[in-house]
Amino acid sequence: FRLAWWVASAAVPGIAVSILVDSVLWKGTMYMSRAPFVDWEWIWPEGAVFYFNGVEQRSQEWGVSPWHWYATSALPRAVPACLVAIFLRLLSGTWSSRGAFATEVLVWTAPVGALSLLGHKELRFIFPALLALTALGAVGLAEATAGLWGRQGMRLAQRASLAMAGAAIAIAGPFGA
Repeated sequence: FRLAWWVASAAVPGIAVSILVDSVLWKGTMYMSRAPFVDWEWIWPEGAVFYFNGVEQRSQEWGVSPWHWYATSALPRAVPACLVAIFLRLLSGTWSSRGAFATEVLVWTAPVGALSLLGHKELRFIFPALLALTALGAVGLAEATAGLWGRQGMRLAQRASLAMAGAAIAIAGPFGA
């Protein structure tokens, strides 16, 4: 009950401020809808998006991708070196350490799997997972190389991390496009 109180005491004022600010900023756009019994246009963008996508099921109007798009296109292009490092870590170490690492990877890939069930997909939907997978890739590379080659492996991991960063910059292009 205490947690619910803290969540509500933060969410209600946050939503109220969002409605007030966004109603001013979005005034005059097609996304506005009239609030009942009030002669003022109100909008809560997050609520409108949830209603459009979740209740009306109209997200496909923005385009549809196959169910495997995140796994076969988005992740390999967004974090290619990190995926290799995660795979290396899953192949090295003891069974218990592999299991713990695999659990961490699963925690961050499960939401990507759930989002794969939606027709409309965008890379921005999985940004939190991309950040976590990048961190897990760095940890995975460090642990895999340290376990294989000790201190020399750590140096190798540092060089490989720099090479991965360079490769990511090269893949992204000069403006991240």
